[in-house]
Amino acid sequence: MPQKGGIRATALVVKDEKILMMHRLRDGEEYYVLPGGAMEEGEEVKKAVLRELKEETNLGGVIIEDLADFSDDFCRTRIFEVEVENTDAKIREDSPEYIKQNKNNQFNLEWVPIKELIFLTIWPMQTREFLFKYFKLA
Repeated sequence: MPQKGGIRATALVVKDEKILMMHRLRDGEEYYVLPGGAMEEGEEVKKAVLRELKEETNLGGVIIEDLADFSDDFCRTRIFEVEVENTDAKIREDSPEYIKQNKNNQFNLEWVPIKELIFLTIWPMQTREFLFKYFKLA
């Protein structure tokens, strides 16, 4: 999670009409986010999105397009379309997400059919709005 005012670099990964999402269960809350996270000091945003994707999904990728850039009260979010070689996504055991897991803090990768996005709580709200427009869901 980026510091307040920081940048969250995120990856939009789509394969076979499904989108790769991180399903979060945190202190009784349930929501979905795009894979990604905070930039490290001195890191370029494009390098950050590919590093975060590798940490969180164990997938390497290539950035196809810079899709969105928006801010909310917490941070600035950048969304990049990323093409991956395969769909065998799993959280790396050396990643912060894997290490921080416990019964009140779960990270689960899911390939969600695009048409089912309308049923999910997606954070932040601007990401949800972007995905709805991008996939013409609303």
